[in-house]
Amino acid sequence: AFANSALASDDMYAQLKSIAWTYVTAADLFYGPVVRRSANSAWAGYKSEAEWGWGATQFNLKKWVAGTPTSLGSSATPDPAANDVLRVEADGSSITLKVNGTAKVGPVTDTAISGNLYSGVAGTGGGSVNNNMTWDDFEAADLAAGAVAPSRMMMGVGV
Repeated sequence: AFANSALASDDMYAQLKSIAWTYVTAADLFYGPVVRRSANSAWAGYKSEAEWGWGATQFNLKKWVAGTPTSLGSSATPDPAANDVLRVEADGSSITLKVNGTAKVGPVTDTAISGNLYSGVAGTGGGSVNNNMTWDDFEAADLAAGAVAPSRMMMGVGV
């Protein structure tokens, strides 16, 4: 899902609060806010995510360019928990993943994605079982401005 209105700058943040999740099997389950999201099908953006699966429980900071993810770093402590606020910030070439206001990954320097003015939420409950997650309180804004509520969210598969 992404906000269907552009922000004024690509220096932005997006965040959401984890409410609950059901993790049934060892298939990946991950979700998180996205900044500098592209507005077309050539998916690009920076994503902060909480991840469960295949023996790893961690927070990841990833960049997606042309639909291909690359890890920019991860943190295994603390484990993702209910009511965590996940946040990703892009400020120039500095990209940071925060949990409950504390930097867990970064800032890292990356210049692969610039000029994209959209934000949103992405996730998956991999496998064919009932892995799922619930989140709330999404917000996104230019770093120089206050939070705004999206006027409309677009849903997509594989984002």
